[in-house]
Amino acid sequence: MSSNQLATHGNQRTMNLNSVIFQNIIDSPYLKNLTDMNDFQVIVSEAQRNVKSMEPYLKGSTPSTAWVIMYKFWTLTLTIRQLENLIDHPHSVYLRGIGFLYLRFVCKPDQLWDWLGAYLDDDQEITLQSGVKPVYSTIGKMCYMLLHDQKFLGQMLPRIPVLVMRDLESKLEPYAEAGRGKSGQRDPFRKDKSDRDRGSGRGRDRGRDDHPRSSRNDRDRSRSRDRSRDRGGRGRRYDDDEDDYHRSSRRRSYSRSRSRSRDRYRDRRDDYRRRSRSRSPGRR
Repeated sequence: MSSNQLATHGNQRTMNLNSVIFQNIIDSPYLKNLTDMNDFQVIVSEAQRNVKSMEPYLKGSTPSTAWVIMYKFWTLTLTIRQLENLIDHPHSVYLRGIGFLYLRFVCKPDQLWDWLGAYLDDDQEITLQSGVKPVYSTIGKMCYMLLHDQKFLGQMLPRIPVLVMRDLESKLEPYAEAGRGKSGQRDPFRKDKSDRDRGSGRGRDRGRDDHPRSSRNDRDRSRSRDRSRDRGGRGRRYDDDEDDYHRSSRRRSYSRSRSRSRDRYRDRRDDYRRRSRSRSPGRR
């Protein structure tokens, strides 16, 4: 076996997928459209253009683009280097997700930690399910789900032997609290909207009782605007500039922190990968 060949296990035809989704993928018109695409980079480009979420099905029995492309990768017999390109892809979080899902289905169970363990802190956001109520997660939480759970988005995952699972659970324990909040619906406007609603309600109440005070405040604000125009007519105040400065500083700080975090993932991944390559042979 080549040192660049991934050690796999299980059913070489079905990729260890359950019989229902496997048959749906085989019968998929989309898979037939990919028949003549047998180059790794061509399939990568196809995934970058078309994969927008990670659910198994789009509608009814129609398998999703992500899962069909995952199976197409399986027919290409990906090398270790190609899998590394997927899970560390710099431009598509969905190629990363497909790579991790691919590994969970075909990688030998005792090597799963070596592949996925280094990414449990990865906070890059990924859409697990699209639609009216999309479900969001992160790469780290997705890896936790793949290592810890028996199902992924309703689909059975290959069984992990008891002794290997016990070892995984002990290694996953430090990540358990974050992993329990595996996914959720993101609504960044909900809090702001409720605050606005409460604020507008208070404003209406005050308006009913305090018309004279409201009128006086309007005159004060008018005089304040006049004084501001007299000072030079500039719309921005010093404290606005100061707020921009602090926001810019926070962005620079976050960028440096994210860079250091990525370096830690890379160092840990390379360490795991060196150990992984010294392990046992490939498909059987």
